[in-house]
Amino acid sequence: MKSVAPVVALDIGNVCIALHRDACAARLGYSSIANLFAANPDLLHYARLLETGKISREELLDYAATRLPVRMTPAEIEEAWCSMIGDEIPGIADTVRDMVDMGLRPVFFSDVSQVHLRHVYTKLTFLPLMRGAVVSCEVGAQKPAPAMYEAMERNHCDGGVPALYVDDREDNILAGRGRGWFAYHFGTVPELREVLLKLGQRRDWEPGPGL
Repeated sequence: MKSVAPVVALDIGNVCIALHRDACAARLGYSSIANLFAANPDLLHYARLLETGKISREELLDYAATRLPVRMTPAEIEEAWCSMIGDEIPGIADTVRDMVDMGLRPVFFSDVSQVHLRHVYTKLTFLPLMRGAVVSCEVGAQKPAPAMYEAMERNHCDGGVPALYVDDREDNILAGRGRGWFAYHFGTVPELREVLLKLGQRRDWEPGPGL
């Protein structure tokens, strides 16, 4: 059995920050993000390539400019693309502080491009509390691919597993549980705080360095 590290692997979208995908799609000329990608399946492929660091921001924007039903400059497309990044989830900052007070190290664990990540970082009030990030644009893979989970274990858990993993997508949660991770399928911040309370009572992680 792998050791349990004092780490919380924390997804970003819809856990730390709200996502407004359909509002983004509307600015690009479509009624929903599903319709946007249904009409432009190659654009979804390009978006995934951007999120895994395999193409540049410029390549995505130039490609999108040739496919959208509205005439937009690359700068306008980027602004619309980033409009899906909403506000910080209410209560998540205090919850991350609770994690730190428990002796846990919160680490971002997210499928995200550098374009969106820079935008996210300007909106999160608790960013100084975070102790690192495992992100798809640096790993070169997206959850639930093993490479993402392996990177978290290797880079932040000394080969063990995090004490807690929080994500809003069930397939990602199941992949974590398959590796022996204690994982919470995110629903609400109050539920997450209950999970933390139970985790604190159990305290089965290895002693780790303080912040």
